[in-house]
Amino acid sequence: MKKIALVAATICVLAGVFFFVFKGADADATVKSIVLPIDVPEIAAGPGRDAYTSKCMACHSSRYVTMQPEFPRKVWENEVTKMIKVYGASIDQDQVPDIVGYLVSIRGAPEKSAPK
Repeated sequence: MKKIALVAATICVLAGVFFFVFKGADADATVKSIVLPIDVPEIAAGPGRDAYTSKCMACHSSRYVTMQPEFPRKVWENEVTKMIKVYGASIDQDQVPDIVGYLVSIRGAPEKSAPK
């Protein structure tokens, strides 16, 4: 008895969907639309920006770097190397200097001068 009730309920639901899809809820209904704003993130200008956006933003949001502390060049080099070796980032070796240069230009710590 339960199977018959389930089959009957399924048939009713399918009939309702069929009627709605093929006959329409309202034959004179107009299509309504909304326009959503486009959120284009701000990406700071700097040397190597194109390499950064094409390789790093495949996994990281544009705001990711701005949340990092200011690191010296060597730390940024290590971070980019880690992304390649540990996480398999698709970065060619000839792109590393451009990416590191960009990271240093926007979040680089001032280089300490050698003691005199």
